[in-house]
Amino acid sequence: MLRIKAIFRARAIPTPGVSVYRPSQRKKWLGRLEAGARARAAALLAQLDVLLELRPKAKAAMIEAARRQPGWKVLRSIPFLGPVRVAVILAIMRTPFRFRTKRNLWPYAGLAVITRSCTGEHAERQLGVHGHDRPRVEPQSLDGSAVPRWAESHKAQQRRLLTMEFRTFVAALIHIPAQIVRTARKIRYRLLAWNEWQSTLFRLASAL
Repeated sequence: MLRIKAIFRARAIPTPGVSVYRPSQRKKWLGRLEAGARARAAALLAQLDVLLELRPKAKAAMIEAARRQPGWKVLRSIPFLGPVRVAVILAIMRTPFRFRTKRNLWPYAGLAVITRSCTGEHAERQLGVHGHDRPRVEPQSLDGSAVPRWAESHKAQQRRLLTMEFRTFVAALIHIPAQIVRTARKIRYRLLAWNEWQSTLFRLASAL
């Protein structure tokens, strides 16, 4: 359908709506084209007529075949997943049991998180996967006589972090350029840039 409208747009002929596809107005639209373009548009419109006739039959056959799959009822119970979308998922996924773990299934199903940095690069990570090496954080003592040496510096960092401008916060702690290294059973994140706030970020993540 887009190829039909492209023929008219290439000649600066606007085609609003769907009237260009209707058989009752087809003669009027084809009359606005020259001989060569008119023949191509007529051929594409003839193909469209055949496809529109076959579409309901193909849709019914696809849904009927998908209903026989064991995962049909489970996927149909998910909101916003109609019969056509469920049939497409079943055709592409076939079965989730062909993946070794759920972490292998997430990127295939499009559930991996893509984080774009200010450098134009993007990093992809899976939900719930922590592949980077976190620095070891010593536990803070509850005894007042044994206050760690880094306690005052952490309080100062906390004050600076709470009063930081939002754009500075995003650039320092969210848009961090990284490289994803995938091995057999591990995912590692190699930082391509470093700033003073990343140690604070890792310390916060370890405390959560």
